[in-house]
Amino acid sequence: HDIGAIVKEAVTDRPLSLMPLGFIWAFDQLLYFFALSNLGAVTYTVLAQTKIFFTVGFLRYRGLVGKLGRLQKASFLMLFVGATLVALREIPTGVAAEGGNRALGAAAVLFGHACTCWANVKFEARLREPSGSPWARHLQVVFSI
Repeated sequence: HDIGAIVKEAVTDRPLSLMPLGFIWAFDQLLYFFALSNLGAVTYTVLAQTKIFFTVGFLRYRGLVGKLGRLQKASFLMLFVGATLVALREIPTGVAAEGGNRALGAAAVLFGHACTCWANVKFEARLREPSGSPWARHLQVVFSI
């Protein structure tokens, strides 16, 4: 690939159009630290698995993936049940048991991941556009953060 042409495209073809996605990803990182101050690490890690559900939901909404089969739906259900059981096991331990607010921490995780997954799907749709280089789109995101 011609690096000069890629940089030129990144600067001239809607250079700020991906900036909102960069802000969303940066905001998610801020929520990450807030959530960890209110949740135990294991609970955060388990709740982080919700990214899968949000991503699939947004991909389906945007029409970027087809309908899920029974096996895929059963897999998601098993993942959810397993994650919930692990999270329930940690209730008496962790940072939140010592003064953090579990509900607020969980809400921060879920909101941050929903926003991030929406941004990821939006970026994926942008990468699939027939015009434009994926390399240029990545540069636009990097420069927007």
